[in-house]
Amino acid sequence: MMPTTEGGADTKANLTHAIDGFSGNEHAVPVAPIYDDIVQLFARTGVTYTPTLVVSFGAALPIYRLLAEERPHEDARAARWHTEGALYQRSSTRQLWFAPEDFSNTEVAQGADAILQAGGNCRTGRARRGPGPVEPLGDEAARRGGYVQPQRPQGSNNHGCRSYRVRLRPREHEVGKLADLVVLSRDPLRDIQATRDVDQVMRGGVLYDGLTLDEVWPTRRSRPVPWKLQKTLTPATAVATIEHAVREAMDSTSTPGVAVAVVHGGEVLMSKGFGTANIETGSAVTTQTMFQSGSVGKQFTAAGVMVLVEDGPHRPR
Repeated sequence: MMPTTEGGADTKANLTHAIDGFSGNEHAVPVAPIYDDIVQLFARTGVTYTPTLVVSFGAALPIYRLLAEERPHEDARAARWHTEGALYQRSSTRQLWFAPEDFSNTEVAQGADAILQAGGNCRTGRARRGPGPVEPLGDEAARRGGYVQPQRPQGSNNHGCRSYRVRLRPREHEVGKLADLVVLSRDPLRDIQATRDVDQVMRGGVLYDGLTLDEVWPTRRSRPVPWKLQKTLTPATAVATIEHAVREAMDSTSTPGVAVAVVHGGEVLMSKGFGTANIETGSAVTTQTMFQSGSVGKQFTAAGVMVLVEDGPHRPR
């Protein structure tokens, strides 16, 4: 047996798990920062330390801040795959608030990096708390804390497999072997947030669209939507539809890159770049990319002028 144990916010139990030879320990040691005695214990026993930074024990849970700031439940993919209803709404709003100094995830990330640098096994872990793509938020919290391992996906996979005594052999290809792949539209080695931008997924030799999970290859086939996931049109589901339409339009017109913003009722629902900004350098379109609009801006300028005309004369007070 190779158990990965629940840390349970109990430092003494965590140390016992390492001493007793358990394969893994889930969740952060609640004492932060940790010092070299714990670092060396975890590194030399070989236990795989999984701090799950979005739920760092021993302090305020960062998941509350991340849900409030990042609002992952409004992500186009989350809107597509979660059912509507009171439970969804209550798990997405009315989050707890804590002062910045109440969080310890930076110190926890630094401790994990120290274990990694001492020759130990570490991985960020995936603690699902609430709807939406929470996993990349954990990677971002790790990056902010200086935890370098999420910047090396190959090392991350190796450490996870090592904890279960499974040998991982990257880039190995064999005749008849089916590979499970995740195709990202941006390089996560340059920006860890790129782990959110899943363009395509392969499972069992079938290639799927990363947003809709429609089959792309070897046979094009739309994925039937179960009745419980069928929704009325809301701003969030509209954003998901727009993102899919943008990708289809880019494919059909061979457009290298675009930036799209969706604003509803004064609230920005989506602000995202797609594709390549510069074909020569391969730089990706982001929300900060500058475009030369040329005469396209004239119609917007004219519309803005007419809005002012309709508002009537404005006299200085």
